[in-house]
Amino acid sequence: DKCGEMLGSMLNTIHNLRHYQLLMAGLREAIQQGTLAAFVDAFYAKRGLPVPPLD
Repeated sequence: DKCGEMLGSMLNTIHNLRHYQLLMAGLREAIQQGTLAAFVDAFYAKRGLPVPPLD
């Protein structure tokens, strides 16, 4: 960025990494428990989006 401050970029990176860690942990758990379809439905519903076709 223009002022040479790295803190914002660092915090954004930490946030994004944590988001993906939690997402992948949720996916792993759903796969292991056989509830992947419910996980996907909840993921899209939380964001107010339709579930895309998987074909």
